[in-house]
Parts: sequence; structure tokens; C-alpha cells
Amino acid sequence: MSFFSNPRFAIGSLGISVNFLAMFSMFFMLTQYLQYVNGYSPLAAGIRGVPFALTLVALSPRGPKLVHRFGAKRVVGGGFIVMAMGLLLMSTTSRTTDYWQVGLFLVIMASGVGVAMPNLSSGIVQSVPLNKAGVGSAVNDTTREVGGAIGIALIGSVVNSIYRNNIESALTTLPDSARDAAGDNIAKALVVSDKVGQTLGVDAGENLRVAVQNAFMDGMHGGLYVAAVLVIVCAVIVFKKLPDEEIDPASLN
Repeated sequence: MSFFSNPRFAIGSLGISVNFLAMFSMFFMLTQYLQYVNGYSPLAAGIRGVPFALTLVALSPRGPKLVHRFGAKRVVGGGFIVMAMGLLLMSTTSRTTDYWQVGLFLVIMASGVGVAMPNLSSGIVQSVPLNKAGVGSAVNDTTREVGGAIGIALIGSVVNSIYRNNIESALTTLPDSARDAAGDNIAKALVVSDKVGQTLGVDAGENLRVAVQNAFMDGMHGGLYVAAVLVIVCAVIVFKKLPDEEIDPASLN
């Protein structure tokens, strides 16, 4: 635990956790949005996340060079600000948003991740003595898993809570079993809307489908707002606390 007294190690751990919190929660919402709102298949939805990965591949190797030129504080903190911009832009999507806009927002967010995350990881590993490198690597991996798990749990709860509150008024005329299923999540609700369309008419089914998708969009927007706020808070911490000076290897022995 003494390693956490080193601000580069501590902020690196925090930053990695928030990084993965934002990424995992964003993809948790995005895959549902692409499938249940835009109508893509699971494979097609996955392919539409490729711009994010390609941007990471392109920018991650450039992170250390940017730090050498501008300093860790500016590069990492700026990366978090760009991540937050991507999340906030994603919150402007609607049921009818074209994919090219979504892809652009993914590229913007990935640009922030690509310059921030490698430098946070290297900061963790380089902050420990060589004979403790395994500890640094383990913490680096653990913070990723913890951040991702917390992101899905926290942001998923926000999304589901808003969705359930907003969909209730559209379900009042349904039987209890159908109402409970539709109020659980968007996937079940769309199945219910199909059955409503078969029994009560196409218009009734379509009206329920639109209400379900709008309720999910409200929840998704709320989740993105929460994730963006957490990323901005982390950016402030980075700007205030992350050291800018290069690490002296001799000081770690």
C-alpha cells in the first residue's frame, strides 16, 4: 500500500479505473443502442465499434512522445477532457441519429483514451522499483478490471433506473406479466411490443416500441452524463496532482 503514497502511482491507478469505467459503461449502452434502437444485428453492432479500436491503435504509440513534449499533466488531463467531450457528444444521439455521427463521437472519445491510458499505465509501472515490477503490473491490471466492473454496475443502474421510471406510463394498460417484463429492460420490452402489435394492432405495437426506445435513450443519456462527470472530476485531479517531471530510475532503488 505504500506505493499509493506516490502521486504518479496513485493517480495512475485512479485514472486507469476511471478510463475503463467510462469505456465499459459506454460500450454497455452503445451495443444496446445500436441493436435495440437502430436495429443492427449483434455482429453489425460490434463492427460499428471498430473506429474506437482503430483510433486507439493509431494514437496510443504517440502518447509518450506527447508527454515528453508537453508534460504528463497536460497530455493525460487533456485526454480526460477529450474523453468527456466524446461522452457528452454521445449523449446528443437520438433514435434517428445517423451512424456516421456515432462513429465520429467514438473517435473523439478514443482519442482521449489513446493519449491518456498508456501514460497512466507506464506511470504505474515506472513508479515502483524493478524488483517490484510485478506488483505494478498487477495493480495496473486490477484497476482495469475494477473500473470496468464498477462502470457497468454504476452506470447500468443509472440507465435502468431512468428507463423504468420513464416507461411506466406507457405500460399501464398491459397485463401484469407483460408490464413486469417490459419494465425490466429494453430487450424484453421490444418483445412485448411485438406481441402487442400482433394482438392490438400495428399502431399500438409501434407506439409502445417508440415509447420503449425513448425511455432507453433517456436512461442512456443519464448514464453518459454521469460517466462524463466522473471523467471530468478525474481530469481535475490529474491537472492538480499528477507530477510533470520525468521519473529518475535511481530514485526507485
